[in-house]
Amino acid sequence: NILEDRPHDQSSRWLSRSCNPPQFLLLKLTSPAIIQEFILGKFEKPHVSDLKRFKVLGGMNEENLMEILDSGLKDDDRNHEIFNVKHKINDVMFPCQFIKIVPIQTRSPNFGFSIWYVRLRGVNDKEEVTACVEKFARFKETEAIRLCLKYFRQHDFMETFSSLQRNTNVILEDPLLTKLYTDLVRQGNFKNCESIIMDALQDDLFEAYAERQATKPYWTILAPPSEGYSYPNQRPGMRGGHQMCLDFVRGTIYVFGGWDGSHDIGDLWVYNIYDSRWNLLSTDVHRAGGPSSRSCHKMILDRNNQRLYVLGRYVEAKSKNNLPIALKGDFYYFDIALKKWTLISADTEADGGPPLIYDHQMCFDHEKECIYVFGGQFLKTFGNCHSGSTSNSNMETPLERGFSGLFVYNLRKGLWTKICDDCDSFNSSGKFGIPSRTGHVMVFDDLTRKLYIFGGQKGAYVFRDFFVYDTESQEFSAVYDKFGRAIVPVSGFTQRATIDPVLGEIYVLSGCKKDNQKSESVCNSVWVFHLRTCHWSCVYRNANVSESYWNQMQYLEPRPRYAHQLVYDPVKKIHYMFGGNPGKSVSTQPRLDDFWQLQLIRTTDEAVARRCLWLLRKQRYMELITQDSVKALQYLQVNLEGVVDHNNQEESKEFQHLASLLFNGTSRSDVAEPRNYFNDRLKLFNTIVSFFPEKMTPPKNDLTDLISF
Repeated sequence: NILEDRPHDQSSRWLSRSCNPPQFLLLKLTSPAIIQEFILGKFEKPHVSDLKRFKVLGGMNEENLMEILDSGLKDDDRNHEIFNVKHKINDVMFPCQFIKIVPIQTRSPNFGFSIWYVRLRGVNDKEEVTACVEKFARFKETEAIRLCLKYFRQHDFMETFSSLQRNTNVILEDPLLTKLYTDLVRQGNFKNCESIIMDALQDDLFEAYAERQATKPYWTILAPPSEGYSYPNQRPGMRGGHQMCLDFVRGTIYVFGGWDGSHDIGDLWVYNIYDSRWNLLSTDVHRAGGPSSRSCHKMILDRNNQRLYVLGRYVEAKSKNNLPIALKGDFYYFDIALKKWTLISADTEADGGPPLIYDHQMCFDHEKECIYVFGGQFLKTFGNCHSGSTSNSNMETPLERGFSGLFVYNLRKGLWTKICDDCDSFNSSGKFGIPSRTGHVMVFDDLTRKLYIFGGQKGAYVFRDFFVYDTESQEFSAVYDKFGRAIVPVSGFTQRATIDPVLGEIYVLSGCKKDNQKSESVCNSVWVFHLRTCHWSCVYRNANVSESYWNQMQYLEPRPRYAHQLVYDPVKKIHYMFGGNPGKSVSTQPRLDDFWQLQLIRTTDEAVARRCLWLLRKQRYMELITQDSVKALQYLQVNLEGVVDHNNQEESKEFQHLASLLFNGTSRSDVAEPRNYFNDRLKLFNTIVSFFPEKMTPPKNDLTDLISF
């Protein structure tokens, strides 16, 4: 059944009799092949027995298979999902003749595992596969010899080590690490070791290790919640659905509009990052010729021309006071230098642009001086595709909701262009657009000139997709995790995102999380999407929803919220967040007015090098204790203290312990005797080696690991 793709047929599948592991499906290929993509078909709509998580193993022998994929199917309507699988080891492609699919978890408990359709893509050319088989066999032989070399050197069997290396011409590691081993383990030349570390830093050899380390979030409160107190003309008040822009060149943040829980707001504020002060530019911009009070609009900054552009606003489907509902979308810009508002268009739809929309997204292309607008809802008179106004009466107002497509506005020409309308589904050709939505995120990569669109919802349906739009080729494409990882941010409403094109990262701060079972929650999380490696990582999460907890923590980290605003300074690498709706569970206030700064602290190459120097000098100090306590004291004060990270409590505490060894009368029993330097130095060498790129290092495994019992 799995050989035929029949998504409309419930019986066309492999179905396990039990929902409990271990269950598996073993496939044997007619001939060996290089498997590069694993494709799973699905039922025409989400099914309770779909594989929420599964693993795939592959190899030439069914008794000796390696894991090539660990992933899961998404809960959506796509008929196929494509996964890139591991097919290389140290850049050497390996063949498979057996594929083992191991289901782990279904979409709903107590249901058997279903596999609807399986297809494999890769290389099955006989000559190419045969060459890979031979090359992989040679690779395994070389790795076996390297394991032996590692074992002999670790046990100081240097004659055997030298003989094996001489007869096989197999290299254990990069020559730089061989020199490090000789200087450290064999000779104890710590000065040379430190020179090797600094050379490695200059050659960016610690970069890959630093990038793999977890990013740590650091929140700083810039303005605490007012908790009902009023600060007229001193700082923006409580609000959600507002807009915020950052000018990193001039160090300013602008806030406009929003909803305070009962009324739309029309004030405009600027925050000076350098002197940490808010300045009220206008209590009501409409009086100064600007847009009316509004929420759920969008505002973007043109840094080059120093202008703020404002488009859209929320409109109730029914009038509350029997007055006509204006359905025409206006479009304004604010000249920051002149402090002057200008109306670009009183009816954007009539000018070829989107209708009056809300909960859409806007991005600015500074190179082409274009504004991209995607998604959002609009209201229109029933049966009429044009905006206008209508009066409410005792009868239901004849209005219906629609979803806007993708538009671009050329500032130089003053011209709108519609790129695509709303559609029901994404076509893999990329020419017909993607389903429109609200509450999504959209960011623009200035370097590649691509739009990234993630999440959102359409009516009751919550999207868990991720698309990229190439503004040059004018094509959409879906973004998939190249590592086949199933874990992605939970889609929701009014998530906020920023991008750092230089680092190649997209940052997503959670909002109101929703799923298609109509459950929702408001909790804090920050995710990073790495554009170069195409995978997600969660750098911050706090799922606590207790009001008492957040009353105690509200000055240390922000309450969960949605309808907030987030901006990013790509030079200082700092995020700023203001306001939002806390939901009913974590605050008695209808809206928030606290102001936060978020820094994502990363491990740097310099920090890795400093750690290496700390480890080397610590070992040198421990050896000096057994030789000359006076020299040890001098070394402690001059050399070791200079590389201690006093912000690291564990390392600072260890330094204090090392100092006490000289004075507590137990130093001789706490340190190694000279004959044991070899083991300590070898352990240190193995630790330092882990900071270097894997292609330079000895094998990670040990020869003894191959012994099974």
